[in-house]
Amino acid sequence: MSELTSVIEKLYNKNSDDKLAEPMAKYMRNKFKFLGIPRPKRAEILKPYLKEIRKISGNEIIKLADFFWKKEEREFQYLALNILDLTMKNFEENFFDYFKFLITDKSWWDTVDFISSHHIAAVYKLNPKKFKPEIIKLSKDENIWNIRTSIIFQLGYGKETDKELLSEVIKRNSGNKEIFIQKGIGWALRQVSYTDAKFVIDFVNETEMSNLAKREALKRINKSN
Repeated sequence: MSELTSVIEKLYNKNSDDKLAEPMAKYMRNKFKFLGIPRPKRAEILKPYLKEIRKISGNEIIKLADFFWKKEEREFQYLALNILDLTMKNFEENFFDYFKFLITDKSWWDTVDFISSHHIAAVYKLNPKKFKPEIIKLSKDENIWNIRTSIIFQLGYGKETDKELLSEVIKRNSGNKEIFIQKGIGWALRQVSYTDAKFVIDFVNETEMSNLAKREALKRINKSN
């Protein structure tokens, strides 16, 4: 493990590019420091180690991801999330707490949306009965990223979306004026519209929502009409 982390870290630092780092940081409103490694190059660096990473299981997954997550530059946080994606088949229920930590650490939409719809989503499916109360708890939190997570974590569920849960967390936060929450509401409903347009239309008509959330929710439906 230590050899793997050392090799990858050195390759990332070796491929840093100050000319690219500046615009990448600017795109994220200068909230984070960047090495200046674009996504295709990061994928190229990681490619020789994919097979080895996929074999990792148990708490070693968390240890490896957390090693990179703690680094200063944003590309290392992206790397941590890539590692979690590669090991998703080996996730365990006790990973949920770590993923909740990631949601509120170094938070911005780029990592929060990924963690929510990939990692929270994957662990939730291991035991929906156990984690549903946890999602409801997130929806009641003051932290906007926890609220957004409760709304968008089902983005990839398709027909398996728990619409009762989605309705509950949206209604609880429909009056929240935070743009990341309003856009999250619209995004979540728009995804559901691919499999159940009637539900979305009825929900929007029956629920007091911002114009932004309504517009985002009905975007696909309006385009197809």
